Amino acid sequence: MVYSNGIDGRALLDEISKIIDKAAEQYKEKLASNEDISQNIVDGVELVLESSNTSIYSEVLNCLKGKTLVTAESLTGGGIGAALTAIPGSSDVYKGGVICYTNWVKQTILGVPEEMLAQYGAVSEPVALAMASGARKLLQADVAVSVTGLAGPGGDEYGNPVGTVCIGYADAQQTEVKRFVFSGDREAVRSQTIEAALKMILINQ
Repeated sequence: MVYSNGIDGRALLDEISKIIDKAAEQYKEKLASNEDISQNIVDGVELVLESSNTSIYSEVLNCLKGKTLVTAESLTGGGIGAALTAIPGSSDVYKGGVICYTNWVKQTILGVPEEMLAQYGAVSEPVALAMASGARKLLQADVAVSVTGLAGPGGDEYGNPVGTVCIGYADAQQTEVKRFVFSGDREAVRSQTIEAALKMILINQ
């Protein structure tokens, strides 16, 4: 095919095709490079997060050497215990815990008064303190930490929104309780709860 201006159409198409192929190849190389960079960034972030979490778990166990720790967990479903027992030698400090996901377990196993649950709700400061004290007494430990909260999808009849968490602490000398409102999805709320509970243990030593 030859156009009226003397240009060979087929030759022109071949040349354009070569240019497109070359550009596509360069784009693939750049994309692959970006993917490698992105993956390196993701790997680095995950490593930092993993190191940070491992560090706080180890720090809790180290600061409680010579003492024993137990947990009472509602919304985290044993997450604190799982995190601590992932550290070698954790049995020197961590004795175990109670997963008290329902009010029946809070009341029957940990001794949280039925009237307290009815008046304040499961996600409340009084209940968190009762859970910690009950776990410490039941499992005969020096230190206890408890968590109760709402990871989603909805709030409760007492007006607490999703993300509301109460964390209790008890040892032979003192008790403490704090209320938090965490953001994010269900897993994010649970992760933040675990970290906050560990930090509460640390600040009370």
